[in-house]
Amino acid sequence: MHRCLLAFFLCFPFLGYSQNISTQDSLQQLMDDPDISDSLLIEYRNVYANEMDFTSQKRETYILETIELSKRNGHIQQTIESYHLLINLYTASAKFEAAYIRSNEVLTLAKSTNDKSLLHSALSLFMDVYYMQDRYRDGLKLFYNNLRDIDTSIRDLELFSLYDKVAVCHSMLENSDSCIYYRYLAIDLAEELDHHAARAHIYLGIMNELAYIGEFNQAAVFEDRFLELINLDQDDIRKSYMYYSLGAYYVKIKRFDEGIHYLGLADTLQIKYNLLWDRGENLKVISHAYEGKKNFEWAFKYYAEYVNLRDTLNSHEQKKAIAEFEEKYQNEKLAKEKLELSEDKRQEEMQRIRAEEASQKNKNLAITIGLLSAMSLLLLAFIILRSRIKQKHEKLQNELERAESELRLEKASKSAEVKAIKSQMNPHFIFNALNSIQSLILENDFRKSNKYLGRFSSLVRHVLESSDQEWVYLNKEIELLELYLDLEKLRFEKNFTYELVNELGEDVTEDVKVPPLLIQPYLENAIKHGLLHKAGDKHLMVSFLKEGIDLIVKVEDNGIGLKASAQMKGENYSHKSFATAANQKRIDLINETQDTHIEIQIEDGREQGTSVTIKFPSVIQN
Repeated sequence: MHRCLLAFFLCFPFLGYSQNISTQDSLQQLMDDPDISDSLLIEYRNVYANEMDFTSQKRETYILETIELSKRNGHIQQTIESYHLLINLYTASAKFEAAYIRSNEVLTLAKSTNDKSLLHSALSLFMDVYYMQDRYRDGLKLFYNNLRDIDTSIRDLELFSLYDKVAVCHSMLENSDSCIYYRYLAIDLAEELDHHAARAHIYLGIMNELAYIGEFNQAAVFEDRFLELINLDQDDIRKSYMYYSLGAYYVKIKRFDEGIHYLGLADTLQIKYNLLWDRGENLKVISHAYEGKKNFEWAFKYYAEYVNLRDTLNSHEQKKAIAEFEEKYQNEKLAKEKLELSEDKRQEEMQRIRAEEASQKNKNLAITIGLLSAMSLLLLAFIILRSRIKQKHEKLQNELERAESELRLEKASKSAEVKAIKSQMNPHFIFNALNSIQSLILENDFRKSNKYLGRFSSLVRHVLESSDQEWVYLNKEIELLELYLDLEKLRFEKNFTYELVNELGEDVTEDVKVPPLLIQPYLENAIKHGLLHKAGDKHLMVSFLKEGIDLIVKVEDNGIGLKASAQMKGENYSHKSFATAANQKRIDLINETQDTHIEIQIEDGREQGTSVTIKFPSVIQN
């Protein structure tokens, strides 16, 4: 677990906006008031941008308009608050270059004033951008380069936040002494300000750091202070965050019973106030706690509940993302149609004016009417020809842009289809593994059943954690395959042996990535269709080889072979297992949507059995 637990409630009380503004209608009415001051209008716009359910593009546009309004009216503090919302939006969508540029603008703006509090706020915001990119040394370099401009006599939340960011960067770099030094500076400031949320946050931070270096007695002092704050807090939502943070801290230091107690209190409040995302994380930590207690039944129960809740919430987010994409597409289409209409009207007006000029010249210059008529005809023909060429060019350009837009939509659809296939494979994989445990339970072999259940719990966790990832590290995939083969070995007793031959070396497998659960179906086929029907010893070998920058995975068994397997099922047998068919479709989709070309070759073995070769091109770095 991460050595620094992030308290969710840190930013909650720091925003400083009016809490009585809770709906879009009431905000809009306040902003539409003709007598509203510029300062209050900007504040309401910041609240509106932060709380309303905008698409990311619409939110960015709205915040940029608010920044321009603040600059025009000379409201520097509110301008920085608007920048804060914009930078948070960029970091949340991984637009770090844009966040870095805007952070530089904020720092320059703050330095142009004599307000040290604004400088503290700008530095803290800039350090957040570095923190989100794991650039902790750059964050500390920024702080120390500006250290002489920091005024420690200004005792406010901006200075507290800056101390806290410096402490977190030191913690991530394992500079415990420096981290604790700045934590104590922040504690003195939070207690001096008597700020409830700041005290809770910094107490939790110092508890984690002291526990990390083994100073549990000192950490216990701040545990008591943290509990006092929880008991004094009247805000149930904030209290749920504090219960969760304390429970997670206890789980991290292996005080599992206390952790489960406070996580249970948090769960009750999260259910009451419908805090679904927070509850998902809470359920996951409870599962870890029960796993630490070796209670795998309850660990699996809470982890399954976490996965169900996460999938429900992710489904909602996907629908929202599709709606956002559709809105963007429709806006672009409408803008192009308006532009085309405006261009057509301009061309018609130009033709009308030129025709009138030609007519007037013909009337005034009767002597040269023939020449002028000929020139007018030539000019008109040139205009028409030019207009047609331009219209054809615009038509081709519009068709090209429309084709590009359709291609982007198709690629997004293919990517969603890959995820759907993966989510279908996981239940199939788990169902097959459960069949293996059934026989041992029916035979009343409780020792092996318990051993089987422990390994099955670890296997399910590996599968579920990789289900929402497109690529995983090869060493993690090898761990999953070894768990699966161990389970199959228990079922086959002594008749089944396997080898995992890694010729790449551990340093390579930790860097190479492959699609998750892509290799396992071929192991499953080798066992169920090749080895299961073979008498005597059954052996399976999985080799991981390197050919240049390509990864080669070989799955070889000494089973009955392809032809014998087909004959056992009938000569016209054409059925493929669900996992194999889904896997092939998944490979086709990956090859279509990503810059790769995974190849599968299935053939009879050299002497007996079956050999499957999987080639992952260009995944190994020289």
